[in-house]
Amino acid sequence: MANPQLFDHMKQIAAELFCPESTAFHEQYTALQNDVRKAYMEANPNMDMVSIVMSTRPSETLSVSATVSSDQSKTIIRSASSRTISTTTDPALSSHDVPRDWPIPKPLFGRFAGLYQTFIRRGCAHEVNLSSSVRSDILAVFECLKSDEDKVKMASKLVVGVFDSAHREVYLDILHNLFPIYKKRFG
Repeated sequence: MANPQLFDHMKQIAAELFCPESTAFHEQYTALQNDVRKAYMEANPNMDMVSIVMSTRPSETLSVSATVSSDQSKTIIRSASSRTISTTTDPALSSHDVPRDWPIPKPLFGRFAGLYQTFIRRGCAHEVNLSSSVRSDILAVFECLKSDEDKVKMASKLVVGVFDSAHREVYLDILHNLFPIYKKRFG
C-alpha cells in the first residue's frame, strides 16, 4: 500500500465494493502520522533530546525526555520533584518515529478531531467498520473531551497513537477483503 499507483487500484476496488471509507481512513491516517513526525522534527530539528511536558493529573506534572537515535531510544519519566518514575528502552524506535504515547502537536489537533468526526464517531457518513471494543475506547477519549471536568483526566489519553488500534483493524480488513480481489485482478 506504499505505492500510490497500486493503492489507487485498491481504492477503486473499495469503491466498487461500497467500502471506500477503509482506504480513505488508511490514507488520511498515514498522512496525519507523517505530519506528526514532521511537526516533532520541525520543533526539535536534531531530535537528540526532546522534552515534552504533559499533565497526567492536576497535582503532578511529568516531564518526558527521549533520547532518539537509530539504534536505541530511552524514555525517562520524572515527576516535578525530579524523582524517576519509569525508564524504558525501545530498540525498535527509529529517528523518524514518534512514541505513540506522546501528546498530539497542537497544530494537528483539529485533524485528529476531523479523523474522529469523519471515520470513528457513531453514525458519521464514512464510519469505518471496527470492533466494538476499539470503537468504544476511541469514543471514550473523544466524548469525555466534551465535558470540562474530564478534559484534564482524558488529555493523557489523547495521544499520537489514539487511532492506532483502529488503523490496525482497518488495515487488516483491507488486506483480508480487498487485497485478494486486487491480486486476482492485477495479479
